[in-house]
Amino acid sequence: MPPTPAPLYRASTTFTVCCCKRQQVPSTLSRNVINSVRDRALSILATRAALSSVHNTYASITSVNAASSFVHPAGLSGPAELATLRFRVANPNFRSPQLGAFSVLLSGEGVPPKTYPGGWAPPTNCPAEGYAGPLAMSKVQVLYGGREADSANCPANFPAGAPRDICGHISFVEMDGQMAIKQAMAYWATSDMRYANNALSIIEAWTNTNAAFGLQKENGPLEAGWGLACMAKALELLRDLPRGRAILPSFVAYVDNILMPLMDTYVIGMTITALRNGAKNVYGNWHTTIADAMISFGVLADDRGRYNIGT
Repeated sequence: MPPTPAPLYRASTTFTVCCCKRQQVPSTLSRNVINSVRDRALSILATRAALSSVHNTYASITSVNAASSFVHPAGLSGPAELATLRFRVANPNFRSPQLGAFSVLLSGEGVPPKTYPGGWAPPTNCPAEGYAGPLAMSKVQVLYGGREADSANCPANFPAGAPRDICGHISFVEMDGQMAIKQAMAYWATSDMRYANNALSIIEAWTNTNAAFGLQKENGPLEAGWGLACMAKALELLRDLPRGRAILPSFVAYVDNILMPLMDTYVIGMTITALRNGAKNVYGNWHTTIADAMISFGVLADDRGRYNIGT
């Protein structure tokens, strides 16, 4: 019988689990504790043949940027989570709630649709083929409430039945933004390159097409944050694919030149001015959205300064 492994941390208390088992709780959930738990789990995986593919996938996909110290891929899912996801989906006998979540991701079954007046709703599924986008627009001008300042800005392939008066919001956020991250996650779960190419086509289309995004003093910063948070996370998941590597520099330049100035002006300029003028309850959902976008983009671009502004 193998010896009992040494504890990972100093326990400050214990609690009872399932009537019989007692589990120690760390006095401080520090980075060292988290890394120790991760390393112990990976060492266990390496000794179990049935799970060795998780360890191998983790080792093959993990990289660290020397300048920023960011581990890639990151975002909402890191290398360990992605390696585990791929294993669980590929092994249906391994009981996991992720199998059900994966089915919902692809089919959209059970996801409540966001229905607009007139009955149209964005897709809840994640198709390998047949997505209506990309819906990239050369100019986006979103007013308060999500309304587009000029319906002439709407893309030529804007979905029939969708409300054209909010085509910028629908195109960048409800359709392409959300679809990009769903397609990227579907690729990681299946290794099916159709999903990866769908996500990259969306990101590439906006990078190459969108030359103006606003409005600065209305909904522009919020819309930019919503869409960027999704697309940055999606490209982060696909950054090591040849097409992902090719798109990354131009996407970073697009964001720095078109999207990020909107958010910088709102956070660093407008918000600070409001605080100095005595405004109360300034921070809210706009700042949370922009923080998510800046953090996600900072990791993607290995831009520690941008990441720090978001945090």
